[in-house]
Amino acid sequence: MLFYSTNFSCIEIDGPDSRDFLQKQLSNDISALDLSDQSKKGAQLVQTSCYCDAKGRLISLLKICRKEDNHYFIIVPKSLSSTVINRLKMFKLRASLNITDSSDQVTVSGYTNERPDSTQFFDDLTTEYFKFFENTKGKTQGKGWIFTRPKDKNLIFSHLDKKAIKNNSLSAIEWDSSQIIEGIPWINDKTTGMFLPQNLNLDIANGISFKKGCYPGQEVIARMHYLGKPKKRTFLLQSQVLQKEVLFDLNIEQAQVSTNINSETLILGKIVNYSYLTSDNENTKIIALCEMNLKNLSKAYMEKSDFYLSINDIEIGFDMMILPYQDELESELDLNSEK
Repeated sequence: MLFYSTNFSCIEIDGPDSRDFLQKQLSNDISALDLSDQSKKGAQLVQTSCYCDAKGRLISLLKICRKEDNHYFIIVPKSLSSTVINRLKMFKLRASLNITDSSDQVTVSGYTNERPDSTQFFDDLTTEYFKFFENTKGKTQGKGWIFTRPKDKNLIFSHLDKKAIKNNSLSAIEWDSSQIIEGIPWINDKTTGMFLPQNLNLDIANGISFKKGCYPGQEVIARMHYLGKPKKRTFLLQSQVLQKEVLFDLNIEQAQVSTNINSETLILGKIVNYSYLTSDNENTKIIALCEMNLKNLSKAYMEKSDFYLSINDIEIGFDMMILPYQDELESELDLNSEK
């Protein structure tokens, strides 16, 4: 399958100082990309990383792809592309590198396949493309990102059609939903600067290296890791079936996740990002990653109370779903306290 994603842009960074520059800006260890698996016909790993401010707040989640020595593709949500580029340029100083917004020259697509090795689908593809695969925690399916020139996107889709690959051209909503199900907490221009990386599970999801040198926000992030623990974590919720027309007037991004315990409302947290799982033309479900207060969530677990969003006097029920690292999250809940 190939999911075409319209919600992401490509930033290219190249030049002799590219690797050292990114190492000093991002939360993950860029040098780990030098050890990517080259056996999969040139496919390399995608690295998740955080770009933070001095207070450790997440400016943007990024996916880093090493095209070649000192040449990187950076995947960033379109709404944050300018913010990330401007900030990178602010810290460039005298570094010998180029920072380029390649959104008009490069189309970012995402692919997924039930079999781990999907390289045979691309073997005889003649157009130029660059493919990078995700090492998704707890999953064995092939999944990753493809970069092509905009005019070549349809050629790739046509190529996959000839190989009888079903559902090869799905919308950005399907791709966003698949990212949420994997626990990848993409934020946008409305939520930038609101979250600490650990509260979004990015330490568990291999988005932070605690062995590398300094980067913006590193002191705050390291202090929480070594001297404290997160008071909030992000969980996956799925709504009941809803009529699509009900969603038109709902401002979901501003909604809070709540529960009722002993006839009192207890606020659990807020939406990080969300998408939809559509079953037919009239009905859908909301799928969302929600930053939750662990103390309050522990109470809800022990009481086995229901979760809901309250928006415009409409209450939408939600169920807790399982993330690839769910056991690690639930181990941080306090389920031994007295009710």
